[in-house]
Amino acid sequence: MKKWMSLALVLVLAVSILAGCGKKEENGAKEESKQENQAEKDKDKQDAKTPEPGKLPNDKVVLTVGDYQMTKAEANVYVYTTKMNVERLGGATIWVNEVQEGKTFEALQLERLKDTLAYVAILNEEAKKRNITLTEEEKTEAFADIDAILESLPQKIKDYYGFNREIFERFLQSQALGGKVFQDEMKDYPVDQAKLKEKYEADSTYQKLEASGDEHYYDRVRARHILISTLDSDRKPLPEEQKAEAKKKAEEILAKAKAGEDFAELAKTYTDDPGSKENGGEYTFGRGEMVKEFEDTAFALKPGEISGLVETTFGYHIIKLEEEMASTPEQVEQAKELRKQIISQYEDELKMEEFQKKYEEMKKNYNVEFDEEAFADLSLSYTVPAE
Repeated sequence: MKKWMSLALVLVLAVSILAGCGKKEENGAKEESKQENQAEKDKDKQDAKTPEPGKLPNDKVVLTVGDYQMTKAEANVYVYTTKMNVERLGGATIWVNEVQEGKTFEALQLERLKDTLAYVAILNEEAKKRNITLTEEEKTEAFADIDAILESLPQKIKDYYGFNREIFERFLQSQALGGKVFQDEMKDYPVDQAKLKEKYEADSTYQKLEASGDEHYYDRVRARHILISTLDSDRKPLPEEQKAEAKKKAEEILAKAKAGEDFAELAKTYTDDPGSKENGGEYTFGRGEMVKEFEDTAFALKPGEISGLVETTFGYHIIKLEEEMASTPEQVEQAKELRKQIISQYEDELKMEEFQKKYEEMKKNYNVEFDEEAFADLSLSYTVPAE
């Protein structure tokens, strides 16, 4: 998918950073007065009769910015996406947790959601102002997965949230237009190359690419090993005396292996690694899949060669390389593309930091109007009963 689409969700997530960035009053009296006014507003909200979530029709307009209007159903795409992502990590009860000054996690996330919806609406109006549109080809690409998404959702979910093809088209189109506004605004922005280099060179994947080279990043090896553990049954390090005994045992096994005894049989007899014991200590792996000391040794061996003792946090290993599997030409190209993607990712990150400043100025030109009754009808904590 084109880069403007991949940027679209990044733009929405950026609102969480923008939320709560307003400047705090330095004058104590002003701050106290502001808090008192807010307390009165909060009391008024509590006294007001608020409808139960999901009671208003899904075609109710939640937000208006200029000519752009967002219905409750479209806002529900953001609600449902947030709900699924948060509950996947924190569980369905996370919403009632108190996170700050008597405010629940749900209340905090709804505040951020309001910023997100305003952000999307403003960027869509900005797209109109700049005559930015989507081509038919871009729409086809953006909408390609809608049918599959709708098919995967239970009917009760679609009914409650008002999901249909038109709603998902509006959602995806608004995301795509936001991405194109970002690109238009930042197309001539000179990224600080020193800052960029500092960021991508600190990336662990980029460091592995540098260490191996693009030609060998996807290399794999098939190796056998024998582990003599230096951990007890609770996975804690053995006392030094017992560790010395483990090392002596490993040295004796190493001597047997070097003398030509069958390595696979030695592994089946002596290894403390239950994951490879039955298959003679064999593993096939690529870079980044094993602990560093083990990996570095395995990739440095020649086929048929047996290492000396290799100490890791697990214990003492004896490694025999069975086979080298070089990267295919296609994988070499994938590694080169991965390197470019990493650099591009951090370039976009630096651009986003600058774009956030520009957005703060941009939004001053727009009047954001929420229908508070409709917004209050949105719920992150409510779970649609299963069919």
